[in-house]
Amino acid sequence: MVKIAICEDNDITRRLTVEMLRNISALNDFSYYEYTSGSALLDSDEAFDCDIILMDIQLSKDDDMNGFEVAKNLRDAGCKAKVIFITASPDHVYKSFEVKPFRYILKPTIFDEFEEAITSAINYLESSPAIKIKIDKSYVTIDIDDIIYFEADKRYINIRTEKQNYTVIDNLTNFEEMLSNRFFFRTHRTYIVNFRHIANINQQVIEMKNGECVLLSRYKKAMFEAAYNDFLKLNLK
Repeated sequence: MVKIAICEDNDITRRLTVEMLRNISALNDFSYYEYTSGSALLDSDEAFDCDIILMDIQLSKDDDMNGFEVAKNLRDAGCKAKVIFITASPDHVYKSFEVKPFRYILKPTIFDEFEEAITSAINYLESSPAIKIKIDKSYVTIDIDDIIYFEADKRYINIRTEKQNYTVIDNLTNFEEMLSNRFFFRTHRTYIVNFRHIANINQQVIEMKNGECVLLSRYKKAMFEAAYNDFLKLNLK
């Protein structure tokens, strides 16, 4: 599901934005959150979990921040969402580069341009080899190629990467679904491994390239070996 935040102080413009989102064919499954001010957006936990943020630059005069300042605060807090600025003024284009926006759309918004921006953002997100996790009140983006394995420990998931470990409250099934078709395999009820980091397989034990070992269920062994052989065929030069 694609999660979208809309930060726009004008009620009519906000409603029109929602209607345009509903008419985009690439958005088969999405949820959205509406904010009338930058401070409301920054105070929201949901906003930091969004994939796309549609940001008006010239917010209400009652708001202490403009769209650029809000976006900078989001970036400083670790937000990796694709920011699409929507504004009536073309004068801010170059300034917007400071916060690395994905697109810059001028009002009045033309649907074709809006649809192209959203569709491009979705395509980028789907092709981007990374996952986003929440650590305390900040979000961390992890390159999936760096992940060695996931390990379930009661209500926690330990994520072992080449550089460091992360611990989050989640369940293994969520990560299994998120990483389907990404060369990951759930080898055991407590493990998901990255094929790229496997060094050796010995019965019910898989040795990873960093020297650590994970378990392989005997019930999953045949499926695992078939999937791993397919991976090797695709990746051997």
